[in-house]
Amino acid sequence: ESMVMDYVGLRYHRMFASVDLEHLSRFTDLSNWLVMHAAFKKLIDEDASMRRLWEDDMKLIQADDTAVWHLEEVGYECAEGKKKWLGSKDNQWVRYVLSNCPTLKFR
Repeated sequence: ESMVMDYVGLRYHRMFASVDLEHLSRFTDLSNWLVMHAAFKKLIDEDASMRRLWEDDMKLIQADDTAVWHLEEVGYECAEGKKKWLGSKDNQWVRYVLSNCPTLKFR
């Protein structure tokens, strides 16, 4: 059976042995997020042209510099986040977000 099919056990795979995955359990078990990373890793390991694209043509953005920052700022409290993100306008915060956080996704 493929390691990708067992997303709960995927966090224990040797691929993630030196990776701090504590953030995946702050709200609930988000181990299923590892599947996309495992699939991408397999792709760039096995396809030389895709690896070249990844190495030469992609801009890598740290998650902490984007949407994760918004959660950290409110202590991972969704209710606080809603107040911050959807409440009264804070021009200084908006300017910071626009200049420092290129990716923000609401669900």
